[in-house]
Amino acid sequence: MWLFAVIWNTLGLPIGWLVFKGNEDLGVFLAWALPLFVLTGVALLIVAVRETMRWRRFGGLTLDLDPFPGSVGGHMGGSVDLPLRPSDTFELKTTLACVHVRISKSSNSSSRFESVVWSRQVTPEVDRTGTGVRARFTFALPEDVPETEDPSASYHKWTVRVAAKLPGADLDQAFEIPVYRTAEPLLAENAVVGEEVAPDRDDFPSDVVRVERAGRGLVLTYPTGREGVMGVMMMIFGAVFGGSGLFMMGSVWEMGGGFSTPFGTVLVLFTGMFLSVFGGVGLFLVLAGVYTLINSLEVEIGGREIVATRSFLFRKRRTVRVEDVRSIEIGVHSQSGQGAKAKVYYRIRAMLADGGRLPLGDGILGSHMAERIGDLIEEETGIKPEIVIRNKKRKWKGKKV
Repeated sequence: MWLFAVIWNTLGLPIGWLVFKGNEDLGVFLAWALPLFVLTGVALLIVAVRETMRWRRFGGLTLDLDPFPGSVGGHMGGSVDLPLRPSDTFELKTTLACVHVRISKSSNSSSRFESVVWSRQVTPEVDRTGTGVRARFTFALPEDVPETEDPSASYHKWTVRVAAKLPGADLDQAFEIPVYRTAEPLLAENAVVGEEVAPDRDDFPSDVVRVERAGRGLVLTYPTGREGVMGVMMMIFGAVFGGSGLFMMGSVWEMGGGFSTPFGTVLVLFTGMFLSVFGGVGLFLVLAGVYTLINSLEVEIGGREIVATRSFLFRKRRTVRVEDVRSIEIGVHSQSGQGAKAKVYYRIRAMLADGGRLPLGDGILGSHMAERIGDLIEEETGIKPEIVIRNKKRKWKGKKV
């Protein structure tokens, strides 16, 4: 990070000088783009300093597994010794995640994408040691999650993340761990099944879901902006795509003289094909980001009926009988970030007998909260939700919650 920051800021020094002097020949686009280039260099320096402080404080952490390896259908657990004073105020969180890695290669480049297919978060038990504190935790794994696989174009890996907000430098350490399907499920010798991080029964964050007990039953309101970060990021990426296409089109138009010459006409038409691709992708991302930001969902369950009302510019309302619901599924809806540090959003859907689907919740941060909402839905419908895990390579269907 330091090397990247130094190179970027070395290139940014003359650019910063141009911006500072207010060169009138920069043009409208460069007058906006160059300051952003300089600010990016400053941001890289801040990140480099922050990560250095974190590395100096927590760079030598090790994870001791119990059992070894983690066992599908059994336990995955362990302990981490942390250089923290028992008197310090901190709130540790431990997150276990199964990550699906996809690698796409071409003749010129390769891309890598990581998506979380299963995750749990607990509060570990903290004991005092001679040099600080020891965080101990144990996760119970379902029988139908994928095991650790050898790296390939499409494979699964498991990670454990230990994090806490601390003065000076936050703790945020991720470990890649082995999890296998053994002949007999392995259990921890010193199991510490920590308290799962979840709200109280009806005490949910109001920016994610509001739970009300109405006269007829249960009302779940998922407000506007519950996936705010995701929506903003989609709009930014969409604007970058669309803006790049427009900037390229404007440059080509000026270079070729527009439609005034045959060469300019061919050049503009040829560039227009690329603009349509960039502009189409950019427009889609912007619209998807707007939808993510401003849509809301209200679900009423009572009297053996489920009424789902989606609001986005207009209201779409649908009513179904509980008897027409074949199953209720909880699954990953979207995520921001990758790997162990990703924020994973879940959705809950009713699968209907006629093949349709009815939304019962989305934009729910973390599986723990989704399962708690699933418990409330089960009380009103009598249908036990199922956790489902799907990807392109295989399909896993989790056992009932």
